[in-house]
Amino acid sequence: MRVALVQVEEVATPVVALVTPAGLYEVAALEEHYRMWCPCQAADFHTRVVACRGAGLDELAARLEAGPRPPGLRLAPGDYLPLPPCDVERSGYLEVRAYQVGQDPPALELRSSRALVGDAQPATVSGSRLVAEVGLAVVLGEDLHRASFREAQAAVLGTTLAIAWRGEGPVSAQLGPSLILRRPMRDLASLEVRVEHRGRSIGAGRVGDWAHPPAAAVAFASHQLPLRAGDVVGLGPLPGGTLEVEAGETVEATLHPLLRLTGRASLQPGSDAWRG
Repeated sequence: MRVALVQVEEVATPVVALVTPAGLYEVAALEEHYRMWCPCQAADFHTRVVACRGAGLDELAARLEAGPRPPGLRLAPGDYLPLPPCDVERSGYLEVRAYQVGQDPPALELRSSRALVGDAQPATVSGSRLVAEVGLAVVLGEDLHRASFREAQAAVLGTTLAIAWRGEGPVSAQLGPSLILRRPMRDLASLEVRVEHRGRSIGAGRVGDWAHPPAAAVAFASHQLPLRAGDVVGLGPLPGGTLEVEAGETVEATLHPLLRLTGRASLQPGSDAWRG
């Protein structure tokens, strides 16, 4: 099952949507159509997906799959703006380089969740030399502090694609386009992430090529600082997922057949206004 967070013009706040092969369906509209009641009435991502761990979404997904799909409720691609599948106002964001061979323990880096953007939205970076790092990220469904491997494994709520953009300033990143729920990462281990850049298709690596299993990386991070439900933990670039790019170039990352994330970076215009 996959869920997304999108902004639609008719609604002031972002909405949670179910992702199907036929397109996206707003969760609140589906529940009204099917006359379903959920104890988690709130439609915001943190409450419905993280705090309630997707309560009721399985039943909605099953009804959509069984068909017929409700007419008029599908969100057309031009009707919404993709957002990163997390609550950037409440999420912490860090990276643990789970795929980096030869570094034990793995490197850890704190980042700003405010720099996260969604699918096909330009990430803002600075500097003339840019690097795109294609990998995976997980969203936590529970608080963790000094967790064991098993505790960290149980706390992983979902998995998504990530493209981190490094320049001369802070790292910006794109997540999405959706979050894979109810599927342990070990079940994704045989899948390959491919990258399209400058007309070439590159194999970035398999999900299971990690030097440190994701649960071990998350557990390690929880021993360095307390983690909270909803936090985003990037797992670093895949073995072949680091590319030198230029501003404005498009990088397409695909975890077939589940996810396809379009990345693009724009340069931050220089300004001395902060000097007063």
